[in-house]
Amino acid sequence: MIYPISFTLDNIETNFELNIEYRELAEKIGIKDYQDPSINPLLSADKDAKDIAKLFKKQEGVFYKKVNVKLLTDREATTYNIVNGLKWLKENVTKNDIAMIFIAGHGANDEKNN
Repeated sequence: MIYPISFTLDNIETNFELNIEYRELAEKIGIKDYQDPSINPLLSADKDAKDIAKLFKKQEGVFYKKVNVKLLTDREATTYNIVNGLKWLKENVTKNDIAMIFIAGHGANDEKNN
């Protein structure tokens, strides 16, 4: 289905067509509590992932034909499950889909300090 959209932003009128034939496939990860006690817990990383998953799910039938979300929080967010989620994305996303990966958690630098 194609819907014409028109709006004005900062006095610039924008017109476009919204095609909701696209699917959105996403892996949402939120880790608040880590198994390693030396890593400080975060306040709301799990909630952030859940909230963003709900937000995108509400767009089903609005901006996306279908929204498929794999949500992993805290103890579910193991290396095995995260890698399987990435494989799921790779195997299921087509050129007519939108893929998204959302990660809320601590970061770390690699050996090149990236």
